[in-house]
Amino acid sequence: RWPATPLSILLLMSVLGVPSAVAAQSEPVLHLPFACGEIWHASTREGHGALGGSGYYAVDWNHYDEKGNPDDRGRQVLAGADGGTVVKVDRAIADANGDGILDRSDYGNYVIVRYGEGEAAVELLFAHLGTVAVSEDAKPGSIMADTVIGTVGADGIRNSTTGRNDSSAYHLHYEQRVDGKPRQVVFEGRTLSIGEATEQVDITNDHDDLK
Repeated sequence: RWPATPLSILLLMSVLGVPSAVAAQSEPVLHLPFACGEIWHASTREGHGALGGSGYYAVDWNHYDEKGNPDDRGRQVLAGADGGTVVKVDRAIADANGDGILDRSDYGNYVIVRYGEGEAAVELLFAHLGTVAVSEDAKPGSIMADTVIGTVGADGIRNSTTGRNDSSAYHLHYEQRVDGKPRQVVFEGRTLSIGEATEQVDITNDHDDLK
């Protein structure tokens, strides 16, 4: 398991806001979905993961080597919290009913893990996976923080130029949903705010200098 250590902002301004009211409810402590010590680049854009609306909800995660070259292909994606239940493992084919929820073709291989029950349940969505390491047959509540969900890939919407079924680049698309609706992602009780002023940040999950 991961130690319950605070997040640390490495570059730009601090973007972790005040403790989230949502996170204050009975939900598990959510950590970054990666191994301790790894530094990941978080980015988003207006309307990303907002089901066609406004807001900065979904986060795209990328990893770079010491020279700044992309280095995320095949890296492990972890659940990031204890006590989860795998409720969906699928390769998205199409948005059959036009509501933009869960079955959008650009999710590619994706996994949904649920924590809690009812309207207060938190669902974590991991998309564009290159490989998937969990199944819906897993025992309910058995997903732990260090459970490997899969690996970072580029599976998603078909590229009209190459003809391949891949997203624009290797990355992890990550969402947190409550009552079926996306929210700004929360880690260790604090909201990761990425908006117009701070479109991208680099963060790690094993430093303790956040005040």
